[in-house]
Amino acid sequence: MRRNGLKETLRRGVYMMAAVLAACTMTACGSDDDGGTPPPEFTTPAYEASAAKFDITDTDAPYSSVELTAGGNYIIRLREITGSPEEDPNVQPAPGRVSFAAGPGQVAEGTRATVWSNILYGKYTKTGDNEYTLEGYGKLTVTQKDGSAVSLHMVRTDGQEYTISGNKAGNTATGANTDMLCRTWNIVEMRSYARLNGNTLYDITAGSLSELVGKIVEWGKSMDDSFSEEDVSGLLGDIPEPRQFVFSKSGTYMVLYENDMLAVSTWRWKDQNAGVMQYSWNPDTFNDAYIAGEVTTAFSGKRLEITEVKTDSEDGYSMQVGVVYILEEAK
Repeated sequence: MRRNGLKETLRRGVYMMAAVLAACTMTACGSDDDGGTPPPEFTTPAYEASAAKFDITDTDAPYSSVELTAGGNYIIRLREITGSPEEDPNVQPAPGRVSFAAGPGQVAEGTRATVWSNILYGKYTKTGDNEYTLEGYGKLTVTQKDGSAVSLHMVRTDGQEYTISGNKAGNTATGANTDMLCRTWNIVEMRSYARLNGNTLYDITAGSLSELVGKIVEWGKSMDDSFSEEDVSGLLGDIPEPRQFVFSKSGTYMVLYENDMLAVSTWRWKDQNAGVMQYSWNPDTFNDAYIAGEVTTAFSGKRLEITEVKTDSEDGYSMQVGVVYILEEAK
């Protein structure tokens, strides 16, 4: 292959990796129950019994939903958006790209307090029967009414109180893979590979996204000495460094980044037995390729691996680029 042709192929591969990395609530729809129970490596999360999502029915309430996850996280969606990415020059959506790790225009700065967007996030502790302290935000009391109906009493740290009505969202995703998946995960390693016409170009593992990109640049330079950092950065842009994933049985999927930015998405099983999951940045549809995608999940010991693959064919070449997130449960 000519050197110029190789360089263009490398650039195309890096661009595809960018597409995998640059874009990532989800409402879990009906799924295939794979039966069985999780292996002993996966103990029941500490707050499994408290995990629930409450859709708020009071249209005058400031919240549209309040969720408590099995891993001890709260996720609150406000009805009013407090700002927009255009108001913060440090937040750059990634138009035309979508991936599991970041969604276009969905990344919001702020955990425990939101600078913009409509997401509040943090940790919670159970302090009594149906009573919870939401770190940095306030106290929540849940009262069960008839059926799925509930009453929520929220006392914020600034003294503002709300008593609002809602419904407990159904947990429609069931099965052993669901029980293993729905918890809070930390990223411990990332892997990327590229294959040209079925032959492996590279297969690299690193401890972080930035380290992974650096190793790919080194590999590119070894193949073509004119390949540079700009060839990667110009394609990747300012992709935040993902560090934690949160999944819930109510279909919520959230990414927390090193700079305390976050993004909330939606997930459902396409084939639970095979570990194939769909995600979407719009909870109302999984059919828009701009905001939705597909990944494969696999459990090994105490680890979860999530793999997203992009393929491209042009001028007789078939390129396949994969990114693998290697995760361990957060404690």
